[in-house]
Amino acid sequence: MAKREMRTRNTEEVKIEKATEVERETINVEKESRKGVVVNCLKLNVRKAPNKGSEVLYTVNKGEKLEIIVDESAKGWYKVSKSDHKACGYCMSEYVKVN
Repeated sequence: MAKREMRTRNTEEVKIEKATEVERETINVEKESRKGVVVNCLKLNVRKAPNKGSEVLYTVNKGEKLEIIVDESAKGWYKVSKSDHKACGYCMSEYVKVN
């Protein structure tokens, strides 16, 4: 199994190396992000996954700013990051005002 997995990884690396200039640019495109601020609650839970039962990673106070990772957000949830936290997580979109 290890040899097969290694061949698969090498094949993927070769495909990337042989990619055209346009394909390379597509591979390296940065994820779209926007700024937002916490509203309508005193403390907002940032969770590991986009659902209410998921583990809370940290909380953010009302008025604090977040970076919203648009491409990885889910219906009713934003994927967010905060400069003073290493982990990205999800919060309910109804509690974040997008700037």
